[in-house]
Amino acid sequence: MNFKDFSFDHVTVKIEKEDQEDWKNEYTNNYYDQDFAQELPIDIEDVKIEEKPENKPPLEENNKINKPDTTEPKLEKPTTKKPHACAICSAKFRSRTNLQVHIRTHTGEKPYSCKVCKSRFSQKSYLKIHIRIHTLEKPFTCDICSANFSRKDVMTKHIRIHTGEKPYACKVCPARFRGKSHLDRHETIHTGEKRFECDICKSKFTRKSHLPRHMLTHLKEKAFSCSTCSLKFRQEVSLQKHMRVHDRTFTCNICSASFRFKNHLEIHSRIHTGERPFACSVCSKTFRTSTGVSNHKRIHTKERPYQCPVCSFKFQTKSYLKRHSSIHTGEKPFQCEVCEVKFRNRNNLKEHLMVHTGEKPHVCENCSTGFRRKKQLDLHMLEHEGKKPHKCNFCSKEYISRTHFINHLKGHTDEK
Repeated sequence: MNFKDFSFDHVTVKIEKEDQEDWKNEYTNNYYDQDFAQELPIDIEDVKIEEKPENKPPLEENNKINKPDTTEPKLEKPTTKKPHACAICSAKFRSRTNLQVHIRTHTGEKPYSCKVCKSRFSQKSYLKIHIRIHTLEKPFTCDICSANFSRKDVMTKHIRIHTGEKPYACKVCPARFRGKSHLDRHETIHTGEKRFECDICKSKFTRKSHLPRHMLTHLKEKAFSCSTCSLKFRQEVSLQKHMRVHDRTFTCNICSASFRFKNHLEIHSRIHTGERPFACSVCSKTFRTSTGVSNHKRIHTKERPYQCPVCSFKFQTKSYLKRHSSIHTGEKPFQCEVCEVKFRNRNNLKEHLMVHTGEKPHVCENCSTGFRRKKQLDLHMLEHEGKKPHKCNFCSKEYISRTHFINHLKGHTDEK
């Protein structure tokens, strides 16, 4: 059994403790304080206090013992030990509080509840962040574009859009990403791993978010109905998302299309006005948006900066690459909540939803005929103008639609 003496004003504390490390330093009277006392790894039962007779040294000239100690004691470095271990997974923590928070990951306990929507959280800090959804508080502001965010980590990821920083690199191909979650999602392309499996039909998915969306296909009842248009949904969340269509503030005066943001309405209005304020500096072709002219310029420069990591095919825009990637994965993550048809990209789903809503945002100025797609309107306008841009070299027949023209050419090749 080890003993170590600490002298405080002529009182000796003897520590008796099994498996206790030998104390390396002796602490002077003016160094012992309350904080240090709380950190002593001893129990009160282990302490024996013994009085010591006062034994003053004789007064001598230049006796160092009688002089006040002006040197500051050396402070020990803070401990790096993690004495609190989880009994389930053996993870270690510096404080008991951190251990208790960690244990909730095993027990599923969520003691903090939102008073507005009743969502529950394992940590108070998570609840505080969540409440900003209801209060619309966005305390973090981007210094570059003044965009506001409710979370600091989301703002940090956003700033990388301006700086171009992509710190997360794929080990297989040259692709880089702004966020680690994007890298993790990308790596499944190389590994082919589908970790998320449906318990009912055993279908597998590369993304966790796709699994709950898939589970809806097994639910037959659509209990949540829209009070405005009578569309029905399986989940209340889907109904709430749908209600935003009716709650949109900015509405087009021509086709009644509605938008949540004023600038989106302004861009949409250019479809009707024909305004194209952005012009290509090479061929003078005009576009409704700055993004459109930027993507177009790559036709002249032959630049294709977005490369498929699977087949090395290159694309002018990121959206084209994203749409192409689904060919390799076979994924169709965008599903219609009404008829359950699946699509590879969000734009195709949006166009499909107009079948159910009856929306036709692209309207002919001459006859007021509406169309779901801009290309359909463009073809229709050629009829008014009497133009047929596709002419057959065999029989001189002319067509407005390129699809009809190609089908016609197949007839000539079959004859020959």
